[in-house]
Amino acid sequence: MSTRISALMLLLVMWCNAAFSQSDKWLGEGGSKEESYTNNVKLNISSWLLYNKTYVFSYERRINARQTAAITGGYMELPPLLNINIKDIDIRKNVSQSGYMFGGEYRFYLAKENKYAPPHGLYIGPYVTYYRFDNKRNLSVRDSAGNPLDLSVKTSITNFNIGFELGYQFILAKRISLDFILIGPSIANYTAKFKLDGNIDPESAQYYNQELAEALINRFPMLNKLLENKEVDVSGNGNVWAPGFRYAIFVGYTFGRR
Repeated sequence: MSTRISALMLLLVMWCNAAFSQSDKWLGEGGSKEESYTNNVKLNISSWLLYNKTYVFSYERRINARQTAAITGGYMELPPLLNINIKDIDIRKNVSQSGYMFGGEYRFYLAKENKYAPPHGLYIGPYVTYYRFDNKRNLSVRDSAGNPLDLSVKTSITNFNIGFELGYQFILAKRISLDFILIGPSIANYTAKFKLDGNIDPESAQYYNQELAEALINRFPMLNKLLENKEVDVSGNGNVWAPGFRYAIFVGYTFGRR
């Protein structure tokens, strides 16, 4: 995955460098700041590197000469866990999985730093995001006597962020946007719920819930705050507030001259 990320970032940097060197030609000849477009519809391409079956879109609209507002939302899934080795647990089948995210942001395009009107340029602003992932899996465990037990587990994971971001958006050939959210620290709430269904006692359920939580965190490090100085409880619930972070790359199309 690191190779894919490096290749994508190198390609985008080379593209942006070429676009930026020609920006006067594209936006300056016969034009002015007032010729920028009001609306910007974008697709999140960086989410393809982190999630499974993801389609996340954003709509940004200019509010005034230096400010825009945006809403973001879409479908995404966490990758399956079939190939993960978990102590004493054999995951037999991913029965179902789904997920989604939505959020909003308000951007201030810095007048002293930007030559062109929004949505082209350097911006800062607050944002909120919410993620939810639901999964159901069939698995097999062993009881205290070593006998196999067939169980199912339902998993729900949520992540709510309130933060502040800094980014830069390029406008290429007057219409195509390339948006980099570079820095986005936040305060985040992480929750996880694990529900085992089957003939199993509460003590064993807590043990297997803990094993499942650790396996998820090993696969998806973004969830590690759930077990940092804290264990999921006997019912399989974990909830914690901790620092978070946001970064993203969008490709879009601008329209609607103001």
